[in-house]
Amino acid sequence: MTHPADNQSDTTDFALLESFAEAVFLIDMKGCILNANSSFATEFGKCRNECIGADIHDLIVTRFNSPALAEKFRTKIESVFYSGKRAVSEEQINDTYRKITINPVLSPEKEIERLLVIIEDISEQRHTDIQCKKEHSLKNAVLDMMPGCAAALDAEGRLLVWNQFARKLILGKGTNKKNVSADDFFPVKEIFLDILNTGKENNSEVKMSPPGTGEELWIATRGKRITINGQQCVVAVGIDITEQKQAEKETEKSRTRLTMALEAAKAGVWEWNPKTGESIWSDEIWALYGLEPCCKKTSFELFASSIHPDDRKSTLETLQAAAENETDLNTEYRVCHPNGSVHWLMSRGKPLFDSKGKIERYLGTIIDITERKKMEQALAESKKRFTFALEATNAGVWEWDLKADNVFWSNRIWALYGLEPDSLPTDHKLCQSTVHRADKDKTFQAVMSAASKEIEINVEYRVCHPDGSIRWLACRGMPLTDADHNLTCYIGTVMDITERKALDTSLKENELRFRSIFDHAPLAISIEDVETGTLIDANTSWLSLLGYSEEEVIDKPVSHLGVYADISESEYISAAFEKREKISNKPVVLRKRNGEMINVLYSSEFITLNEQALALVMMTDVTLQKTQQQNINQLEKAVADRTKQLQEEVKRLQRFLSMISHEYRTPLAIVRTNLDLVTMKNKMGDFSNKEEFFKINRAINRLVEVLEESIQESRISESHKKSTLTQFQIAPVITSQVEVFRNMWLERPVKYSECLNRCVMIGEQSQIKFAIFNLLDNARKYSPKDSTIEIECCSEASDAVIKIRNQGNRVSPNEVEKFFEKYQRGRNSVNTAGAGLGLWLVRNIVDQHHGSVTLSTSDSEIEATVRLPLVKTIAPSYEQ
Repeated sequence: MTHPADNQSDTTDFALLESFAEAVFLIDMKGCILNANSSFATEFGKCRNECIGADIHDLIVTRFNSPALAEKFRTKIESVFYSGKRAVSEEQINDTYRKITINPVLSPEKEIERLLVIIEDISEQRHTDIQCKKEHSLKNAVLDMMPGCAAALDAEGRLLVWNQFARKLILGKGTNKKNVSADDFFPVKEIFLDILNTGKENNSEVKMSPPGTGEELWIATRGKRITINGQQCVVAVGIDITEQKQAEKETEKSRTRLTMALEAAKAGVWEWNPKTGESIWSDEIWALYGLEPCCKKTSFELFASSIHPDDRKSTLETLQAAAENETDLNTEYRVCHPNGSVHWLMSRGKPLFDSKGKIERYLGTIIDITERKKMEQALAESKKRFTFALEATNAGVWEWDLKADNVFWSNRIWALYGLEPDSLPTDHKLCQSTVHRADKDKTFQAVMSAASKEIEINVEYRVCHPDGSIRWLACRGMPLTDADHNLTCYIGTVMDITERKALDTSLKENELRFRSIFDHAPLAISIEDVETGTLIDANTSWLSLLGYSEEEVIDKPVSHLGVYADISESEYISAAFEKREKISNKPVVLRKRNGEMINVLYSSEFITLNEQALALVMMTDVTLQKTQQQNINQLEKAVADRTKQLQEEVKRLQRFLSMISHEYRTPLAIVRTNLDLVTMKNKMGDFSNKEEFFKINRAINRLVEVLEESIQESRISESHKKSTLTQFQIAPVITSQVEVFRNMWLERPVKYSECLNRCVMIGEQSQIKFAIFNLLDNARKYSPKDSTIEIECCSEASDAVIKIRNQGNRVSPNEVEKFFEKYQRGRNSVNTAGAGLGLWLVRNIVDQHHGSVTLSTSDSEIEATVRLPLVKTIAPSYEQ
């Protein structure tokens, strides 16, 4: 036998044949089967491989035991080959019916080279037709065999149809009268007129006597008005009750079978009068058109309006042509449901003729073929894509029948292997024929492993051509299974990928070179997606600089890493990316993973890779250089500040030494002079030295005072470094200093008033005491000896206010401010002890306590005012 592979048939034939649900096969003029689908093999009770190459006539004889059928089929084959016309026949084989369609298949030269035969099992349809005929005959027989009568009358009372019993009942025995009216059977005339006028169904029992018989029969009559071909008629039956019930039961069974048949086929029945346009639809048709049953009047216009606009014209033309030619109607069209969905329907109908041979109406069915249309469209698109893919890739097609261990190669695959077609045995070893020695074993193992696991074959390998050239091939194959899900064969393609492999090799080498340079570059380099800001890649220096691992940053937006310490710098870089502006050595502060800040010089270039816009970012760490420069700047500033401080200290020291020299020289001179006077008076025998000792004592006190103020200045300076602050009531502190002052200078009157209650402040009590005492002592020094010193204390808002007044000369505002400067004294301090530190120390202490101290003068008074902030509640002490 000749196998399809030997005829170089395309495996797409099998795929196309397999798409048919019916038994379909290809044969040549001699009746040799060239290809067939699985349904054909099932029809003839053989496997597909046994059918290929067999003679169809032998198969028909073997399968149906009918040489006559085989000879008849042979005759039709020859007829189609010679006439070139399609042949359709229906054959009864035993109790089954087959519709055989033979289609000629033309070659590119328009010659018939083979036939496409479709065998469709129409047994169910034919059995249904036979059953309908039987039922029709049965109904007529029932009418004649009824023990009662059955008749139909038109609107004029003419009898249209009646059975033998009705004829006997109306005309009597042996009468051949043809034109019969209601007057001929007077007893039912009134019933007939009532039914015709009211349209209501009537059930009555009528006593009748057939003419010439003398019999009286009670007939249970039932009459109903109906419309036939647009004419009103009355149908009446008369039968005894028992037989009527039996007839009703038989009628119900018949109706049930018809309904079940329609439901099984998902079909609806219609009737159409081409002359009047009147239509009758069954309930199923309304659903097929997406309408509620009887929601509108059935008409040809309703049918036309339901058709899709694109199909309406051609469908109506088909119906008109069928009506004009009085032929069968067979058309397919789309309908639009109210919900917007589109469905395909197939309508088939046959013309019914009246007694004059004129077409009276069409009777037919409609079924939904939407799913079939979808499959047909999917098949066409699949075939189109497959054909295009093969042409575009210049690939070859192969098929491997596992059961027969037979391999089919298209001519393209033979050429890819460097072989002549059919030059080697076509078994599974064919694919190893020219495979490179190094790839042969692994290729064979890959193919056999895929076949054993029933999975896709996907392998790439080299082949050696006779001319010594080596080509790379890619083989792909998909497993196919039978109806029982058993693996039967593989179908796939082979294509040449030599150029792609060479390109891949070159690309990999370039990538390795670039990767080596990229990874080992001392600069921190990264590649970012310009559109999304995603980090595509980063070298080792970049990861080391910021302290991240690849898993933490790759394929993540850089903005989400929080590496930019200043949001404005991040916005500047984002804006530059959007405008595709190059950045060169921009100083940027970055945040490492551990939070440490670093300084870098940021540069960017824009590149395109695989049609993707990318940014190549390079960063140089300048943190050390910047830190060193900052240290140098800070050192220079510190040296300058320290130099300035030293210069100021030298000036202050010079003023202090001058003051100390003056202040110490004067008391020492007084002490030396008075001691000389005491010595002289003692020599002269005068031992009254009270005045001299008083002067000496006062000079010594002055020296002590100067020394204490110098020491206090040092303490104040130290207190700037660390102060122990506590909460305390201020009133007792002030009172204690007033008492100390009174005890030291009993001769000076002091007027003290205090309204601070339990006011509390935060500070250092010793310093507050020193400030209060210093102000009291200042008031004593610069006021007349017998004058009163006044002290007033009160609270204003959240401050404690302390006012100390004494008599004194008026002082200018400029002088008042100078009193608070270090080593500065007033012009009236020539004969008054002091170092010029008292008020300076007071202001320093008050400032440390976030308060204020001021001096105000009048013609005869000087008033010092101190304001210190208070707290509302007493809290534990703390260190600042």
